[in-house]
Amino acid sequence: MLYEVTLHPSVFDRSTDRAYWNGVAHVLQGMAANCILASLWNGGLFAELIRRLRSIDHATADKLRRLLDRLKDLRRIHPRPPAGTQVPQNNPEWLTEALLSHRQAPLFAIVAREACVNGTPGAQASGVCVPVEDAGMNALWNGRTHTQQVPRCLACVLPCLAPILSRSRKVILVDYVIGEVGLEPRRARSAQRFCRSISECLRSWGQGTRRRTEFIIDTEVPRNSSAANCRAAFLAWRGALRPVLPADGSTVKMRFWSSTATCNFQRNRFLLSEIAALKLGKGFDLFPGTTARQTDNITLLDDAAARIVESEFAQLRLEGEFNLR
Repeated sequence: MLYEVTLHPSVFDRSTDRAYWNGVAHVLQGMAANCILASLWNGGLFAELIRRLRSIDHATADKLRRLLDRLKDLRRIHPRPPAGTQVPQNNPEWLTEALLSHRQAPLFAIVAREACVNGTPGAQASGVCVPVEDAGMNALWNGRTHTQQVPRCLACVLPCLAPILSRSRKVILVDYVIGEVGLEPRRARSAQRFCRSISECLRSWGQGTRRRTEFIIDTEVPRNSSAANCRAAFLAWRGALRPVLPADGSTVKMRFWSSTATCNFQRNRFLLSEIAALKLGKGFDLFPGTTARQTDNITLLDDAAARIVESEFAQLRLEGEFNLR
């Protein structure tokens, strides 16, 4: 899964302990695997981190900067609005800002130096402060996972998707069943569940202040694959989804694909974006409520697996593409 974490500037304060810097590097490597860096105070935190890096020896700073740049390349550094009333000026104020921000919108972890955590009222009791010196032994930090098993209901699955949806400019929602369900009256309940899931994904994508570009729903062509069938399925979904389209004019469209000799579309149930790719075992046919008898495994794909997905799509045959507006 993808976890939202913030780094306290104290992490980059001076130290002559080589083991300490190795631990910091290990934390940053872990963040690149499955974290978003929340840059507090509308991105001011990242500027402060870079300023602190300049105070340590060049070789160490260069290594750590490359790891931060890796997060940047992955588009995993995202600003958070101010929670306090004044720009933080020192370590206690930055940690207070992080705790206030966490109360407004929960963070998975605040990584800081142990002395800073111990010296700030409420930090230990928050349950989200991870001393960087002990991150390798910290139960919260080590509890991060790439795969999470959740009940197959919208209330449980959407929180797994929201960190990606709300921060991405372009999103591709992939489920091979969507196209056919919209045309079969006997599967009306399934169509309603799909509609609710897609609607909530669109709402989550529509939040935030970044500029959105495209939301694409990719599915397999209905039976008897023809242009008429694709258009009929599209029209069925357009009527259901138009009321929840974002008002900013961003593109929302459906694409219909067919399998080829080299690639079977029916393996595909994903949420893809520029910041991460998730694989859903059972897709977006999600039940209402907060419990479900079935569960699903949601997996954050690494770079190599995401590239394989992209290469497989290049082998499919596009049968139809329609704008939902």
